[in-house]
Amino acid sequence: MPLLGARRLVHAKSMLNRLLTTVLWGVLLLPFSMVSVRAETCQGKLYTVPAGKHYSGLHVGVTTQARVDFTACFDASAAYDLGNENQYDANKLYGLSDCSSLHHRNSARFGWRWSIEKKTVELMAYSYAGGVRAYDVIGDLEPGVNAKLSIRMEGNRYVFNYNGREIQQPRSCSDGGGVKYRLYPYFGGNEVAPHDVHVWIQK
Repeated sequence: MPLLGARRLVHAKSMLNRLLTTVLWGVLLLPFSMVSVRAETCQGKLYTVPAGKHYSGLHVGVTTQARVDFTACFDASAAYDLGNENQYDANKLYGLSDCSSLHHRNSARFGWRWSIEKKTVELMAYSYAGGVRAYDVIGDLEPGVNAKLSIRMEGNRYVFNYNGREIQQPRSCSDGGGVKYRLYPYFGGNEVAPHDVHVWIQK
């Protein structure tokens, strides 16, 4: 092989090795960059739903209050593409059970999902009243933005508030609701988290 051709081959191999190294490090560091990109702006406690799981861990909390106020913030890990109709399922963010019952009987919480079309988080009012489920989109939330959210349990209705917009949903008990337990981040729907999903909540 001519000397010039050999040098070109060595140079090409060197460039290829550098490219492969760059790509490999990019893949390895992606989960960390997804957290760090938005971590500086998000406030509160970090909850993580691990890849392949539904739950963000074991969390216990009870209250008798009929209102919950909190902020929530996502980083870039909120983006996902499931490739099927489950993309439109509601993941669960935070809220309370109600009426001294299990949450699939009576509860109110915010839900969320990633909109591929809008490339943003869609927040939802999500509740059960006597076992009947209701959910409505209440607004969009960009990653890195701290959303101020509240849920009020008033008479026979749940009142959800996000950025001044309110949505009401039916409630099956009209008193204070007795003892309630807190409901923490959960991915799904039917699908498990496709990768680690991070959300910050400040109560």
